[in-house]
Amino acid sequence: WGGVLLGGVNYDGEYVSTALSVSHDVRGSSGSNGTVERSALSLEISRRFTDDFTAFLAGSCILNQNEREQTADLDDLTINIHPWLRYRITQGFFLNGGYRHTSIDDREGNRDRKRNLFYLSLRKEFDL
Repeated sequence: WGGVLLGGVNYDGEYVSTALSVSHDVRGSSGSNGTVERSALSLEISRRFTDDFTAFLAGSCILNQNEREQTADLDDLTINIHPWLRYRITQGFFLNGGYRHTSIDDREGNRDRKRNLFYLSLRKEFDL
């Protein structure tokens, strides 16, 4: 059994925007039979420097836990850090570039995994 909680606070200013959210849920466990209790805390901050140029910083901390009788227990702490920049080239075309760091601490198996990703993307938005 487990409870469900979801809450968040957003602030949208002329130049700075922030979003903070917290959640706790019981979800299906990806890759195995059963469920996990998932608690998450996330924060995103954006700063608009000009009409065309914006910087973002996002971070999250996610805890997945489950005590099982027939298979190994699950106790993973995942931390994500994601700074990126967005530049509007023309109306509807954006150039994005950033970095994403993910760290997974498997506390049950005493293992750490890390991933670092640098990216550059060109995005086109369409009006519907």
